[in-house]
Amino acid sequence: MLRSANLKLFVFKIINKKAWIIPATIIIVAAIIRFYSLGVHSLWIDEGTSWYTSKLFSLKNLWVDRIRAGHFPFYFIFLKFWMMVFGDSEISLRFPSLIASIISLFLFFNINKTALNRNIARWVTLAIFSFSVYGLTISQEARMYSAALLFFLLLVFLLFKLINYYPKYSYLYIFSLAAFLLNGSVVIIPYLGILLFLLINFKNKIHRKVSFITIVTSIPFLPLYFLILTRAANVERNLYYLDNQFNFKSQLFNIFGWILRFFKDITGFSEVSFYNLSYNMTLVYFTIFSLFALIALIGLLKLSKEYRLLSLALIVTSLAPLFIAYKFESRYFFYLFPFMVIGWGRVIEMVSKSKKRFFLAFIILWGAVYINDTILYFKNPKSVWADISNYIEKNESPGDEIWLLPEFSLGAFGYYYHGGSEIVRVIPGGKLKIKEGADIWYLVWSNVKLPWVWGDAAIVLDSSLKRYLYFKLDLKTSEYFVTKNGEVELHHYKWK
Repeated sequence: MLRSANLKLFVFKIINKKAWIIPATIIIVAAIIRFYSLGVHSLWIDEGTSWYTSKLFSLKNLWVDRIRAGHFPFYFIFLKFWMMVFGDSEISLRFPSLIASIISLFLFFNINKTALNRNIARWVTLAIFSFSVYGLTISQEARMYSAALLFFLLLVFLLFKLINYYPKYSYLYIFSLAAFLLNGSVVIIPYLGILLFLLINFKNKIHRKVSFITIVTSIPFLPLYFLILTRAANVERNLYYLDNQFNFKSQLFNIFGWILRFFKDITGFSEVSFYNLSYNMTLVYFTIFSLFALIALIGLLKLSKEYRLLSLALIVTSLAPLFIAYKFESRYFFYLFPFMVIGWGRVIEMVSKSKKRFFLAFIILWGAVYINDTILYFKNPKSVWADISNYIEKNESPGDEIWLLPEFSLGAFGYYYHGGSEIVRVIPGGKLKIKEGADIWYLVWSNVKLPWVWGDAAIVLDSSLKRYLYFKLDLKTSEYFVTKNGEVELHHYKWK
């Protein structure tokens, strides 16, 4: 009994003296997992677009195209110069996101230390943040979300530093806010959340001054945001969707689907479990989402006043767009990711004090689920454009044509395809004519049929094209490639 007590005391002393060992180990292991097989998944549609526009567009055309798509061009301009130096391999394209993600782990832990009181809760939340498939996904994607998360965490860290030690950290805060705003439309909601937090405390002199800095720093970006709001095709589709196709029940279902996916990726709720729950089990589906959200909310309400108000301001500003936007994706929640995890960490603090055995069992179970989810992340393909292009290259004949629906799938497909067939992008309203003697490889990305892409228009166009091709040619093969980011159909029509 005495030996056991002495052993516990010895371990306790080691942990307290070397409190950095556990978080450092977590971050190192998370970094290794992120580095591991960085190119294991082929580029998917959005990553292909990043490569295509950054690689092939001039700076002027890149600017116009990205504004039209509803994004600031700065990430893509950076990627353009990055490729000039380091090439355009999958690993090179994703490497900036990887580095940003690893730095985010350090920033999160520093925020975590001020938000939570107990080391055990800090370590568990760092592990959740570090090993979640959500964080793993954006760390291995050639898009701006990993950079946005990094600068958001830096902004939050410096925000509280500035509030506590004003005017110290003012210039660093301005820099972090400017860097955050450069990410474009994806940061509008979290920026408004931070501003709302400051305005709630407007009577406080320091908060008032920080509010002024926050507003003034954003002024140079207003013309760019205005350009997005007036010229982006996304906004046009959004208005059309609201005017002609908005269905509250359908939108609500889509919202819950994406939110559950967000919580699934954070908590290690595996792909297999997700699809089983999603299939004709709406009540369970809703209950699990509500449970995760409720636990996080309880924890957030138990935080110190500053963290509590900021997290609630971010949640409130996120609610309105959920019910009006034509497009909703879980990656847009990158700014809620750290706060949800901290909320769970606060609940862990409360539970671990009174129910240690339950807490230990919970950690073991959660760890096992995480390992399973990470394995599934590497096992289940994010994209199969490389496989499809290889298949076509092996089976194509001289004079063949490849028809792509939607037209923006050219980026991902064009990255891998090196054959000799002519590529035809299917555009709504465009005229398509079969070349005499040409076989047709018709490729359809299933997500184009979702409401926020082309919806009914894509379904009608796809059906009419298949009828047209079937009437003119013989359908020889049909292959279906299921991935995390939508199914891809491959139909091969041969000349009669």
